[in-house]
Amino acid sequence: MKKSTKWVLWILGFTLAAIFINFFMNLFSFAYALITVLLLALMGWGFVVKLKNDVRQYEDHYRRESHSEINDIERYTRSIISPYLTENSRLFQGGFSCSIK
Repeated sequence: MKKSTKWVLWILGFTLAAIFINFFMNLFSFAYALITVLLLALMGWGFVVKLKNDVRQYEDHYRRESHSEINDIERYTRSIISPYLTENSRLFQGGFSCSIK
């Protein structure tokens, strides 16, 4: 278990114990305040997790789109240039020859 997870579990345990003790001692306002703080912390944690997930999804989508766009351009240019490479390979082998009759 990670060190940070242990700390979070300890804090959660102490908070739940404090809520129980405050209800037992008839200090309802403190107990409800701790419940509110606990709920706000959980909501903030959920927001951070959702934000990280959205950022990761956006980066993955952007990475896929940019690679597919480059591949589409390469595929298009290769389909145009490749017939000329096979028919006129002398052009790309170091010289251009022209015969006059």
